[in-house]
Amino acid sequence: LEVEASWPIGAGWQVQPHAAWRQAAYRAGPREGLEVPLVPKRVWGLRVVGDIAAGHQWSGGLNWVGTAFVDSDNTCRIPSYLSLDVRYAFTWRDVEASVGVANLGDRRFFTTAFGCAGGRPAAVYPEPGRQLSARVKVNF
Repeated sequence: LEVEASWPIGAGWQVQPHAAWRQAAYRAGPREGLEVPLVPKRVWGLRVVGDIAAGHQWSGGLNWVGTAFVDSDNTCRIPSYLSLDVRYAFTWRDVEASVGVANLGDRRFFTTAFGCAGGRPAAVYPEPGRQLSARVKVNF
């Protein structure tokens, strides 16, 4: 089940919550009833988007991703994590220029692991820390 919404909270401002509840389990075979690896059961987020002046938009949001099993035997889990993203965009005619920072708090987390050792994830693939992006989009 995935749910997302958007509510106005003032002139030119919106709050946009989203959430997902997943039940990814094997339905038959030797792992019947066990959870599928690397699929978090719960994900939620809250984003605020606002027009701060004509052509200027700001947005920021929190994203939380719950734990997920690493392996098909469900012996260890990837920990949950929380990240904060922000973005500023300027639009002029058919051109939008934007800058953003993903994982503003420079949180360290991983979303993939390749096995378990002693009940803990082993051989993890870490996600990047803080990421700065710049983009120009032209509509034609």
